[in-house]
Amino acid sequence: MLLRGVRPFLSAKYDITKHPNYKYLSDYDDKNTFDVEKYLADLRKPRPKVKPNEPFIFYDIEDSPGSIAETEEMDAIGEIE
Repeated sequence: MLLRGVRPFLSAKYDITKHPNYKYLSDYDDKNTFDVEKYLADLRKPRPKVKPNEPFIFYDIEDSPGSIAETEEMDAIGEIE
């Protein structure tokens, strides 16, 4: 348990193994241990790119009035002071 101004200590007030999400902790199963090296390696992997003439779905999202993009455009052309 961590309390401000007090060194960390164990408390017998609550058995953590009874918590509904205990099964997601590495204390429950070693396969739940977060592997930082694997995570960073996955981030560095090249992502698939759209090839020429490859079909894909294009979503056009319009800005609503007063949106951030519209405000930035107005600021860029000097309409907002």
